[in-house]
Amino acid sequence: MAGGNVNVESRDEIEGLPNLLVCDLDGVVYLEDEPIPGAADAIEAIRDGGWRVIFATNNATRTGADLVRALADRAGVVAEEHDIVSAAMAVVSLIERGPVFIVGESGLVDTVHQAGFEITTNPESAATVALGLDRALSYEKLASATKAILGGASFIAANHDPSFPTPSGLVPGGGAIAAALATASGIQPIYAGKPEVAMRDLIIDRAGVVDQVWVVGDRPDADVALAQEAGWSSALVLSGVIASPDAIPPQHRPDVVLGSIAELPTVLGL
Repeated sequence: MAGGNVNVESRDEIEGLPNLLVCDLDGVVYLEDEPIPGAADAIEAIRDGGWRVIFATNNATRTGADLVRALADRAGVVAEEHDIVSAAMAVVSLIERGPVFIVGESGLVDTVHQAGFEITTNPESAATVALGLDRALSYEKLASATKAILGGASFIAANHDPSFPTPSGLVPGGGAIAAALATASGIQPIYAGKPEVAMRDLIIDRAGVVDQVWVVGDRPDADVALAQEAGWSSALVLSGVIASPDAIPPQHRPDVVLGSIAELPTVLGL
């Protein structure tokens, strides 16, 4: 047994438990609107082999419902909202009180709102600053968030990711914005997404009791680190952030390196 969240007394009970695949999205299943070749077939084969698949993404720009649609539209993968864990959801799990000043896009705004927190654009009334990728970021918004944090608001960021993959290459990620705000305010955020405990707890809560757990992703410091800290197995794909095994930092070496998720069923013996 590798890295399961198991609390049972006999091997027979363990053998009756499902296995779990924690699957990243960007750079693994799709790149923006383009599917990764073979991803849908691989996920289908893994599910047909009796594995539960939970999609865990550091992307905080979409709601769970948005991500379900993205999986279907971009990659032809069918999923339900209970199959999705996102950094936006992890951010919400860390918010203790509102009003919340948001640096981010509609997915983060909607996720915070759906959780019942008041949202404000007034930095002086903000109790929390929640930050994710914001492709419409302005200097004014960054200045307002800085003011809120210096005024005592908690600072929660979706992820550390300095970049994210697109078909044309890497572009700045939410972690780059978080770093800018941390520099401006002199205060480091509490991070919510992979590899942090908040994200891991959401995954475990969704999965329940399982036997083997594998994580497949494209980012060593997020996906592989998540697996390492949880005691799970990991597969790193070269279809996203990392293009060569030589670029993998030694402290985040995965169990296997794959060209893409299309190769994963064979690794899992399916």
